[in-house]
Order: sequence, then C-alpha cells, then structure tokens
Amino acid sequence: MIIAYILLLFVILYKPGNGRCRTHNFYLKNTTKLTTFQYGFSVYDFKNMAKKILTVEDDPNILDVIRLILISEGYEVQTSDGKDIYNVISNWQPDVILMDIGLGELDGRDICRNIRADSKTRHLNIILMSAQLAGKDIITEHQANAFMSKPFEIDSLMDHIERQIVN
Repeated sequence: MIIAYILLLFVILYKPGNGRCRTHNFYLKNTTKLTTFQYGFSVYDFKNMAKKILTVEDDPNILDVIRLILISEGYEVQTSDGKDIYNVISNWQPDVILMDIGLGELDGRDICRNIRADSKTRHLNIILMSAQLAGKDIITEHQANAFMSKPFEIDSLMDHIERQIVN
C-alpha cells in the first residue's frame, strides 16, 4: 500500500509540459484498481491509446527509436521495412501508417498511392516522412494525410499521430 501512495505522489509531482494527458492506473496485486489519476492540459479518450500504428522505415535505428517512443505512449506498434507492407496491412489492420518516403528500393509515395487505390485500405491514415523532401505538395500529390520532415521532435511526432487518430 505504501508503494501505491509513493507512486501516486510521484505522478502528482511529475507533470510534463508537453500538453498531452497522461493516465495512470494503480492496482493492488493486479486485481483491485486502487485509483486512476489523469493530468495534463487536454483530455484524450483512453481508448485512443490502444490504437495500432504501423511504422515503415528502412533504417533499423530510426525504426527502433520510433517503435520505443510509440510503445511508451501506449500504442500497439508493428514495424516493417516496406517489403511486406501489404501483408502487414491486411493481417494487422493498422489505424495509422507512419512511413518514410525513401525505403531503399521502394518509394513510400508509390506505396501510399497503392494503398489509396485499394478500396479495402483507402480509409487508412498515412503520415509520410522524409529527410530530403518537404512541403504540402507531398500531401496532396501522393494522397497522404500528413507529412513530417526528419529529424523531428517527439512532441511533433505524437501530435501528428494523435491528429490522425482523432480524424
């Protein structure tokens, strides 16, 4: 019981200034819910935090970092280098696809267009990202929902993803 109070005190004192709401549930012996504590400047529905994010990136280091960030924020995450993306989409059915444009031999813009051309997948939210390209033309020309320039801040990544989940 003392540990639960210490954790509750830590959560009360620790309030990050990034504007996102944090939800913490405290349990006793994994059976009884002790308390739920929320803080932040905006309130997000907890069910949004269980959304599925497919991250498509050919650089394994960037892929691991993005995966760890998204998992720490409570999302279910699947990763791909792009070669198996259509199988992953059909089997896992992600809510958001976060995809690099330069995928070695593949081009994320072509994959985005193919996803939009298929009636089963055209509803998916797609965020394209690139270190070499920028601009709103990518969104309209390649039918993406959003575009992010790399490198990016973690808060910017989370804001882009949360906007797509709300839409």
